[in-house]
Amino acid sequence: AQDLARLINKSFREPIQFANRCAAIGASIGIAVLDDPAISAEELVRRADVAMYHAKETGRGRSCLYVADMDAGRADQNQLEQELREALADGKIDLAFQPLVDARTGAIRGMEALARWKSPTRGVVSPETFIATAERSGLIESLGLVVLKGALTASAAWPELNISVNVSPAQLRNPRFVEQVRAALAQTGTKPSRLTLEITEGYLVRQPERAKKVLAALRDVGVSVALDDFGAGYASIGYLRQFHFDRLKIDKSLVCALGRDPVAAGVLQATVALANAFNIPVTGEGVEHEEQAMLLRLAGCDELQGYLFGKPRAASEINRDSIALPLSVQPAFA
Repeated sequence: AQDLARLINKSFREPIQFANRCAAIGASIGIAVLDDPAISAEELVRRADVAMYHAKETGRGRSCLYVADMDAGRADQNQLEQELREALADGKIDLAFQPLVDARTGAIRGMEALARWKSPTRGVVSPETFIATAERSGLIESLGLVVLKGALTASAAWPELNISVNVSPAQLRNPRFVEQVRAALAQTGTKPSRLTLEITEGYLVRQPERAKKVLAALRDVGVSVALDDFGAGYASIGYLRQFHFDRLKIDKSLVCALGRDPVAAGVLQATVALANAFNIPVTGEGVEHEEQAMLLRLAGCDELQGYLFGKPRAASEINRDSIALPLSVQPAFA
């Protein structure tokens, strides 16, 4: 069974070409072995299903053999899902905001809204954990809408700043999403031109024609659309031509490699030059050191984000004085 699973996964590694398009497909496989004649067929299939979900949760595109410990892990996942469902219903999801700064002056241009959750039983749950849980359980649309509305409400205190919000593929697939964005803007009195929605390339790869229509409808509303994590996946020149993004955000893995990988600076320069050729402004994220900030600015990034300029903070901790003044690291850009 494991040999067969490896062959199946190997067959999916090559992208599938059809109608002048390319689709990347993967498979997660669960395997259960009948080691006790008393086990029913239903139980055997259930165990294989548990192993399949474990394969998805631990990297996808792989196979896993069922072991009893997986049931305990699955029970904890189910409990985490229920707790998240209750937190969303009770308004217990908090937001933190990280500044987006002008690469030359250090002045704050905008804020990116980030979801945070402190469980009464687990304490602080990492975004990677609860966002993955939301995606598996179908709660990601509800979570995304909570973040969007909360971010727009908080941004009323900073009318001179733009606000960025991450959007999941599930939200983009929702036929009502554009209307939800329009309604949230109207309810909070936020100018559409202040809002940037950040998307990753996964949805573009799977449904390019539908994605074009959604992005066009969002632009009709007046909001901007940014391609997040550029350089980390399949996004290419073709995507830049097709979707006409308002901004690219360089994946932090490229930024982290600066100063450590001898070819990183060249890759960065080529990536930014590609965006600039399409007149798309570029944000460098994950900036932690002044050397990284300098290299990003020299490469052509007009906007920077990272711990060097400020960690995510609650809206109540962001005062107008700190927004109005250039950041203390400004001299690094001189």
